[in-house]
Amino acid sequence: MDRASYPLGQKDKLDYLLTVIEKLMDCYASIEKSLESKCEVNEIMQLDTRIKQLQEKLGSFVTEMENRLSSVEGHMKTNSTTGGTERETPYQMKN
Repeated sequence: MDRASYPLGQKDKLDYLLTVIEKLMDCYASIEKSLESKCEVNEIMQLDTRIKQLQEKLGSFVTEMENRLSSVEGHMKTNSTTGGTERETPYQMKN
């Protein structure tokens, strides 16, 4: 090996290693950044529980609304078959 080319070869190797290290650091930074946007499992479980509670609440509202509409419909049918012209206010129907 020629002594004059040896230092130049070392410099090339060092530059190559620095380039590889820089690429690895960029890759590490990219992975770290993507992990920051991830949620923890307990946060997902809390959100899932909250969604289930909201679905149950919505279901009970729908059931209650169907019952109320059925009651109003029955009341209207009763009034129309008896020929009653008397109309109740929404407050009277609620009570």
